Amino acid sequence: MFPDYVQMSFKLNNYLMNNQTVLPVTYKYYLSIMAVSCYNCEHLLKIQEEQFILNGGDPSWLKKGLKVVDTKLVNIARLNEYLAHKPWSLEADEIKVS
Repeated sequence: MFPDYVQMSFKLNNYLMNNQTVLPVTYKYYLSIMAVSCYNCEHLLKIQEEQFILNGGDPSWLKKGLKVVDTKLVNIARLNEYLAHKPWSLEADEIKVS
């Protein structure tokens, strides 16, 4: 119904997720997996997991979770959960890394 919107949305998503910036592409997809898993949306989770693997992600990260991922991602997991569920309640002291 809105082909222009769909096209722009696809381009934006592709640009944000697949361009190599400071954050590696695999990290972007793993963060999206963590966020999507907060919503119990199996379809979207499978899409993100597939993209993670297709972009060179380590399959053990999907099987073993935060026990085996890079510590940077472990440190951001709680923040990611806040941003997925209730970003308005985030306080400055919850962002600090110990």
